[in-house]
Amino acid sequence: MKKGYLFVLEGIDGTGKTTLAGMLARRLSEEGYAVELTREPSDSVWGRRIRESFLGHVRLDLQEECRLFGLDREAHVAEVIAPALKNGKLVVCDRYYFSTMAYQGARGANVEEIQMQNERIAPIPDRVFYLQLAPEKALKRIQELRGDVPNNFESLEYLRKVAAIFDAMDFPFFRRINADRPLAAILQDLLCEVRLCLE
Repeated sequence: MKKGYLFVLEGIDGTGKTTLAGMLARRLSEEGYAVELTREPSDSVWGRRIRESFLGHVRLDLQEECRLFGLDREAHVAEVIAPALKNGKLVVCDRYYFSTMAYQGARGANVEEIQMQNERIAPIPDRVFYLQLAPEKALKRIQELRGDVPNNFESLEYLRKVAAIFDAMDFPFFRRINADRPLAAILQDLLCEVRLCLE
């Protein structure tokens, strides 16, 4: 049986990843593909603990945060991603280990070490769509469009560090997408890249 494909949407908070992942999955499903839409942190016990820390008064220390992300990803791959790929599905994932590299790297973790540790347990994506947006604009979206108060992962200084790590990533499967445009235009770029990959 032909293996499936893994497509990942990445970028700093406020770039529209979650919305676009849903739009992409729906469109591909409408075109007749079997699609698995998923996200990280996942809904595992470790993923829920990470999500709770987003809004907590005190962020988890770096070592514990990295440990939880590793456990969550291992469970996510085993329970969701690997079975979907084995069944020939197109997996659309809202964040993956590149976010761990960028967000925990911005706190001082070794980015290359995070990559190596994750690639021992997690399949390398067919495409990563890196949604690029200036941190100032991303934070403005969070505050104005979403009506949210920035969480522990969303201060301007921190997002600048995260963006710098994302910007430095240079993988053959990375595609940089200008996220400072209407969602419909971005979706068309994503669909075009997915179709090229499937061909």
